[in-house]
Amino acid sequence: MLFHAQYDREEKELYIAQFVVDFTGRLDTAALQDAARHMLTRHANLRAVFRYRNSGEPIQVVRRNAPFEWVEEMVDPAVGSSEAAARADLLVEEDWQRGVDIGSPVLIRFLLIGVGPEQWRLVITHHHLLLDGWSMAVFLRELFDAYARGAAALEPVVPYRDYIRWLANWDKSAAQRLWRQVLDGFTTPSLVAETEVSTSTRTRLSVPEDVSCVLDESLSTAIMASARACGVTANTAFQAAWAIVISQILGRDDVAFGSTVSGRPTELPEADRMIGLFINTVPVRVTVDPDATLRELLGEVQGQRLDLAEHDHLGLVEMQRIAGLGGQLFDTNIVFDNFPANDFLVNPGTSSLLIRDVRFKDTSHYPISLVVEPRRQIELRLHYRPDLFDEPAMSRLLARLVRVLGALAADPGVRVGSVDLLGEGERHRLLVSWNETAREFPALAVHE
Repeated sequence: MLFHAQYDREEKELYIAQFVVDFTGRLDTAALQDAARHMLTRHANLRAVFRYRNSGEPIQVVRRNAPFEWVEEMVDPAVGSSEAAARADLLVEEDWQRGVDIGSPVLIRFLLIGVGPEQWRLVITHHHLLLDGWSMAVFLRELFDAYARGAAALEPVVPYRDYIRWLANWDKSAAQRLWRQVLDGFTTPSLVAETEVSTSTRTRLSVPEDVSCVLDESLSTAIMASARACGVTANTAFQAAWAIVISQILGRDDVAFGSTVSGRPTELPEADRMIGLFINTVPVRVTVDPDATLRELLGEVQGQRLDLAEHDHLGLVEMQRIAGLGGQLFDTNIVFDNFPANDFLVNPGTSSLLIRDVRFKDTSHYPISLVVEPRRQIELRLHYRPDLFDEPAMSRLLARLVRVLGALAADPGVRVGSVDLLGEGERHRLLVSWNETAREFPALAVHE
């Protein structure tokens, strides 16, 4: 993340996260500001900046007295509710467009927007190097608890330095051995961008754009039920479906992609209460056998994850070195958002406030990242680099994924090779292209 942040420093928009909290009620804005300020005092690593020694070695410096950035914007109460909402949305977008400069002394900031009578929007924007999504869930819980009961009422902090100590003493030999076994024989990286895009069209890293879809409730329920019936997690179901899509694009049955994992060691006491950066991206290697059933494919993916769950703390760079390919293993990534960001919707720690919604967005350097929001109606988002792909291509890719998920929901006993990924338009274009080639070889011609 630090490398990509430095590479993108002029744009200031890679590995930035923005959380938006909508809530209602009578608010003491000064008390909320004090609570936010206390959070930076309480958690030393949130005051960190990143610098380089003369040798070029990167270091993390924790400041005793870091700047605190808090801005309040009150929408004119005379405007209508729709105009007020639009104004609030614009302020959020302007904050997002600012990005976060990795060289700045402030890597986290707060924007409080008064949207209407007793209607509020708190925007927290930070660099991902400070904390991850699960940590933001803990952060919000503590923030509103400090507001409601006072900073002194919070439980003693569980410092992030405990994790750093644990990681420094972690014996990684077993992890190296297991990852070597998993990656043994993986000879060709799974690089979708190289398959789909001419290298001559590439430019510098660009800020990702999104395409998304929300599955209807019946399909969402069926996908979850099918995963349970197969004895696997919902995350496994989406990983297996993504493996099928990637396999079809690359034309190979041995594929890999990244999966973002929480990285919180189960053996570290109270790791679930710590705030900081724990997540890691690990490879998921899948053999997509067309003769296997979807159920069997799910079992393969789940089995690999169970074997490696305690070994997710090895760095991705080291995993790539173990694979021996001299570079990256994959260029797509899956994020299954199961961190408890919405746990505060009912009770944020104070009876005077009611949190209505918590949402977020972030960016990464991967050409394609699939984000799964496991709600009652599952939301799928593809973050993609517009210098490599266009929106129609990503919409088609998302539609293929939905078709695979539909097949899984309908019958996990179906053979992988019988799952139809192509829509009618894609099938027609493929046949036209094939028949144009077949003009020189008439025996190859096919008809719809």
